[in-house]
Amino acid sequence: TDVDNYPNRAGQTGTKAMTVPRDTTRGPKEGGERIKKREAMEKTLAAKLAANPKLARLAKQVRLVDTTEGIRIDLVDDADFSMFQLGTTVLTQDASGLLSAIGELLSSELGGISIRGHTDALPYNGGIGANNWSLSAGRAEATRQALMRKGIGEARFRKIEGVADREPLVRDKPEDPRNRRISILLMR
Repeated sequence: TDVDNYPNRAGQTGTKAMTVPRDTTRGPKEGGERIKKREAMEKTLAAKLAANPKLARLAKQVRLVDTTEGIRIDLVDDADFSMFQLGTTVLTQDASGLLSAIGELLSSELGGISIRGHTDALPYNGGIGANNWSLSAGRAEATRQALMRKGIGEARFRKIEGVADREPLVRDKPEDPRNRRISILLMR
């Protein structure tokens, strides 16, 4: 800008906040505090998982993501691991252990919790009235109950929802097992 036509001094700063789009991955974040918190949570959770040989092999199923809403913990299925018994809302033994470690982590943190269930795009064969919508919502509720059994107070839960196959992780392969996941959001 031309110095003569610019209404403010060059060193002057504005007072308006900038809105950061959801799930951004580049650029500075609020003083780095959010990143530091996520990294501290990752380190704590990694230590909990490493302490148990059964859970150590599941560490690759867990992703912590910093979002504008809070820190999201994604528990992702793959060809070798499933959080739930096929076509049900029943947690596998491995998933129960994983949620136990996550429950311990979340109990030491402040903030509300939101849980979102996801499915892949394979048709659900659970009978009349059942579909991927009800399956994803049921799995989110089963996760909430598991976390409550680990000491997370009922009042901390803000939202439990199922989104079926509408938000795939692997967009070009909707049937990919990695699209089956649970997202636990620790809200700011």
